[in-house]
Amino acid sequence: ALPLGGTVPRSSGRWWKNMPEYIRRALNYPQMDVDCTVWQMVYLCLAPAKVYRTTKYHRQTKNQWARDDPAFVALIVLLMAVSSLAYAIAFHRNLVGFLKAVFFSVVIDFFLAGVALCTIMW
Repeated sequence: ALPLGGTVPRSSGRWWKNMPEYIRRALNYPQMDVDCTVWQMVYLCLAPAKVYRTTKYHRQTKNQWARDDPAFVALIVLLMAVSSLAYAIAFHRNLVGFLKAVFFSVVIDFFLAGVALCTIMW
């Protein structure tokens, strides 16, 4: 059994253990802290200083800046898929147009641009 009530199917034990921890957490919904993620997203728009103070406190207590919870990324990808659906409906796209919009917004604009930017700024 995984922490916080998630379980691994018996047939998938070996590949589950070989998977990176971040991916395992992304596939284990009960382990995600969605409430904290939504709070951070809202307050990043309304009062970024409050999120900074919370993150700074987390840095002092846990000795890490980043969240080890993939809920933020998962929620952003979900919201990008919803916005792609709205785009497809507004511009009368079919299912293929919707899937292309999701692919380009999530894979190209989000992941590949993020990797490129992080690599350049490193």
